[in-house]
Amino acid sequence: ANHTQVVHIPIRVNPPTRPSRLMRGTTDYLFHSGATIIRAFTMYRPLRVFTIFSSVFILAGLVLASRYLYYYIQGNGAGHVQSVILAAILLIIGFQTFLIGLVADLISSNRKLEEEILYRIKRKDTDTR
Repeated sequence: ANHTQVVHIPIRVNPPTRPSRLMRGTTDYLFHSGATIIRAFTMYRPLRVFTIFSSVFILAGLVLASRYLYYYIQGNGAGHVQSVILAAILLIIGFQTFLIGLVADLISSNRKLEEEILYRIKRKDTDTR
């Protein structure tokens, strides 16, 4: 049997002298951390992020367009023109968001290639010295 003694040592904590300037509270911390996570995910997987956002807009636009078509087939389409306008706006926003994702993905691929080229140039410089 192990006869190790445990000693209790009280630890005193200094009282706060001023409020923290780094974070105001848990909500502030969660907001900043969430923004950082989204920024990092968007930087390394831009097409996936923008495709998710664009699909939300496109799905909402298709739902409104199909709602209008339903009423149009029933003969009540004249009172639901707002659905067509909003559906068109949502579809355009969704398509543009997807295109932004494609451009961001191309920029991300270009950045990776530039990093690889820079790494090889630096490695070649150190090998020749």
